[in-house]
Amino acid sequence: MPRKKKNTLPSGNVRLRVYVGRRADGTLRYESFTGPDKREITRAADEYRERVHRLLAEGYSVDLIPKPGEDMGGSDTVGSLLEMWLDTCRVQQLSPSTLRQYAVIAKKSFSSIASVPVRVLTLPMIQAAVNQRYKAGRSPKTIRNEIAFLNSALKQARPDLRLDALRLPTGTRQKIAIPSSEDMIRILEAAEGGPMYVPICLAAFMGLRRSEICGLRWNDINLKERTLHVHSALVRGESGTYVAKGTKTRAGDRILAIPSALVPILANARGIDPRVTQLTPAAITCRYEEILAALELTGRFHDLRHFHASAMIAAGAPDTYIMADMGHASMDMVRRVYGHVMEERRAIINQAVDEQTGTFLSADMSRNMSRGGNS
Repeated sequence: MPRKKKNTLPSGNVRLRVYVGRRADGTLRYESFTGPDKREITRAADEYRERVHRLLAEGYSVDLIPKPGEDMGGSDTVGSLLEMWLDTCRVQQLSPSTLRQYAVIAKKSFSSIASVPVRVLTLPMIQAAVNQRYKAGRSPKTIRNEIAFLNSALKQARPDLRLDALRLPTGTRQKIAIPSSEDMIRILEAAEGGPMYVPICLAAFMGLRRSEICGLRWNDINLKERTLHVHSALVRGESGTYVAKGTKTRAGDRILAIPSALVPILANARGIDPRVTQLTPAAITCRYEEILAALELTGRFHDLRHFHASAMIAAGAPDTYIMADMGHASMDMVRRVYGHVMEERRAIINQAVDEQTGTFLSADMSRNMSRGGNS
């Protein structure tokens, strides 16, 4: 009886198996190649084996490596997924400035994996993209924002891909800068009489954001009642032009009391233009930096908002009042941003309480000693 040839089926066809690897569930995966021509089957098996080795080296998981004859997922790539998700965000009518940031992320942030099919995307590939972004000089905060956008897009397409396992760079939280009283006086003197004077006053003494100042109109201000209604902001949209939108959060829509010393300044600045300032947010930043440079100071326009918050903390304003006045959505934001300033204030309060307690107890002790002496 003739001996059966190795890898030959009863039908006479040749069958070869290629070991792909161990699946996530621990089972072994093989792929079979069958046909009458041994040379052709061997060639196909060798080509697939090389493909498997290449994909494994690139970080593909065993489960996601395509079967023989399958493509890598067609046009459904990471790049197309991000563009689709950006369209979804537009439908949700997100903030124009948020959409602008998302558009940049969708087009530029993940260029290294943009052509990778979503179905074969792996954590090692995303981790490599993160590492590349960090080496290119992107800040930890920027990278985290980029991953958050990618994660939102993947939740529907690849719910099995959990990005919380990624190793993201951690940045040291910088202590906020608050201008000193002396520096504030110098800044006001340098800006007085110019287009930056009112924006600086609104930020330093009422805590308005740069975008809120640019979105402010004179009909939002009631000088007789000394109230100012913050309900709009000017931000840069996807096209690069500035557009008006609502405040950053619902809490941002607020009515503030105008300090009495600021009333005549606003009254004198009022003109025929319905806007309080014709400057854009970018122009405010640029002009403020010029003022600081002339004074040999450093900082950001946003630091003026911190100056206002620190003044309220120093005055002993309750945390909830500070939250409402600054337009923060939660107490957590107030504590996270101004926690160290609050601790300094609490230390002063504790010292005052300690001194007051000592005064009372000393007086009580003196009375007790006096009574003991008299007896």
